[in-house]
Amino acid sequence: MINSAAFGKRERNKSEKLARIISVSRSLLESAGESGVTTAQVAKSAGVAAGTLFLYAKNKGELLLLAQNADYRLALHEGIQQSDGASSLNEAVQALWDPIFRCNRKHVENGRAYLREVMFGDPEEPNRAEALSLMAATGAQTEKLLREFLTVSLDEAAERAQNVSASAYVVLSSPLTVKFAIEDLLQMFLAQIQPSLRLT
Repeated sequence: MINSAAFGKRERNKSEKLARIISVSRSLLESAGESGVTTAQVAKSAGVAAGTLFLYAKNKGELLLLAQNADYRLALHEGIQQSDGASSLNEAVQALWDPIFRCNRKHVENGRAYLREVMFGDPEEPNRAEALSLMAATGAQTEKLLREFLTVSLDEAAERAQNVSASAYVVLSSPLTVKFAIEDLLQMFLAQIQPSLRLT
């Protein structure tokens, strides 16, 4: 028979450890960048054993995904809220993607490394799967906005949303935009996606 009190305590301990790992990872990555952080540093600062950290992130790439996913989730929530009250499609799409761009560019090295891990990381890794899920949710909200403001079919809205998402991630990951200010990145992105935001 399972002791529900003991089980509940174990689950709370796991949740607390994970929260510490994410918090420490975000702090260290923000200050030192992906190249300046090790899993050993994170484990020590979070007060967990290396084996415990390994349960949540087996290497530095997975650790970056774990930390960045937490920020992306908040940015996406903010973007969805802002976009739902917009009065035009351009305003809505910018409102959705603005927090996501700012989240990714809070630390340029980390943002670019995050996209690299999503594209080329282990397809079975849970943190990568969550990152892909967040990107899919961003695309779904983009598609929703397109359907609200344009008279297009479901298939066309989905294709246009894919084009918008692809443009965003290309702009953010391109080596040519590393030194761009966030406002310039957003303007480049919005200019590139204009064909997807109007009826032809």
